[in-house]
Amino acid sequence: MKSKVLSRWLHNRSGGFIRHLQLLLSYQSKKLRSISLHNITQISNYAANTVPLSSVYGNKYQYKQYKQCVSFLLQSTHHDAVSGWLMLASLFYKMKTYSKALNVLSYSLGKCTSEKIVPFATLSSSQRELFRLPMLKKLGIIRSLRILYLSDIKFNESNLIPDELYIGGNNLPKMIPAVVYAYFLKFLCQYHLHNISNYRKSLTDLQLIIEREYLIFGDHLTAFSYHCLGVALLIVGEYEAARKVFIRSLEICPSPLLNSSHKRLSMMESV
Repeated sequence: MKSKVLSRWLHNRSGGFIRHLQLLLSYQSKKLRSISLHNITQISNYAANTVPLSSVYGNKYQYKQYKQCVSFLLQSTHHDAVSGWLMLASLFYKMKTYSKALNVLSYSLGKCTSEKIVPFATLSSSQRELFRLPMLKKLGIIRSLRILYLSDIKFNESNLIPDELYIGGNNLPKMIPAVVYAYFLKFLCQYHLHNISNYRKSLTDLQLIIEREYLIFGDHLTAFSYHCLGVALLIVGEYEAARKVFIRSLEICPSPLLNSSHKRLSMMESV
């Protein structure tokens, strides 16, 4: 019964991937192949985020799901500069392979550089100049964005979200800037490895990039970034500092429907 359920699940998830792969192989145009590959990476990312990773059905089943998830995530790394890699780090974190996650995070943070293009930001003159470079002109827009674009990390219907961000129901930050999520996940890994000096440094780095709004654009993304910082402060027992950070998050985005900090504060006050 279990194998039939798994086969049906894999068939449903891989159907879109296979269709786009067939299209990719059939196209003669480089532009059409590039668009099709972009679609494949999106499908792969969605599929990876919905792979059930529970060990309820045994270790063999969980390992099979894990391998399937890794396969999808590696394909999704071609979507933009880091989002696929960060979700791969999330998978390693969920599986408690923290050293693997840290290796991927180190690689990802190396790509979070100031010339990158992020959602909601206006292109600077230097970024426009990048697109005039012969190399990027030759690559085209879609392939260039795979190198230069930092997509936000989206959490809708994802099994790869760190448990620390769950507070019941679907009350989650909807999106987190890539650089913020990378430092938050780095902090979590080092915390679970009991490396006090390293997780303290990651916590400080997380706070600094949020305060400086480094690669963070838009009030809602700033608010969700502060929410992550508040969660990290709660984990290390700095409750008063966490409370102030959650309040700051709500000052930026006061909606209880959009901002999980509202529920965090309510839970803190009820204790």
